[in-house]
Amino acid sequence: MENNFTIEGADNANVIRVMDLLFAASLLAPSSIKEANMDLWGNIKIPAFESLSGYAEDEAGWKSVPESPNGIKYPSLVGIPLLNILDVELSGFGTLDEPDND
Repeated sequence: MENNFTIEGADNANVIRVMDLLFAASLLAPSSIKEANMDLWGNIKIPAFESLSGYAEDEAGWKSVPESPNGIKYPSLVGIPLLNILDVELSGFGTLDEPDND
């Protein structure tokens, strides 16, 4: 079976090595990182919806998660990278500042 996964300027062997290293780093991270709302690289992890049962929904159905939640489960070791976040603190999601369009 042909592997069509490529990254520009890299061969498949190098891509697999990088992915192996990222996976190993995620597995070897301390439990404080594994249970946190951000991964080793500052990417945001999405909580498991069922672990948010004690939090109230707003009128649109969204649930607010506090910065230091107790009992929230994050099923993934790696988060989702987000772009254009101007001020992100390592302890949580940080603040999202509006860009100045002047």
